[in-house]
Amino acid sequence: MDTKHTINFWYVIAAMALLLLFQSWWVQSRQVETIPFSQFESLVDGKKIKDVFVTPDYITGTLKEPLPGGQTMFVTTR
Repeated sequence: MDTKHTINFWYVIAAMALLLLFQSWWVQSRQVETIPFSQFESLVDGKKIKDVFVTPDYITGTLKEPLPGGQTMFVTTR
């Protein structure tokens, strides 16, 4: 007996939709939050910063705990 395996078109569409939803969620969770320098200073005082990268114009970094919006990365001007 010869059985054929076919892929249902709607399963492919549902899988693509789920993939797009996951990708959208991932991008939103990885967004960088722009914070004022005064908030950066208070985060430093509270020892809530994990990593920092300093450039001539900007300070970027990663927080130990996410901000209220869920972002764990930040950027501020010097």
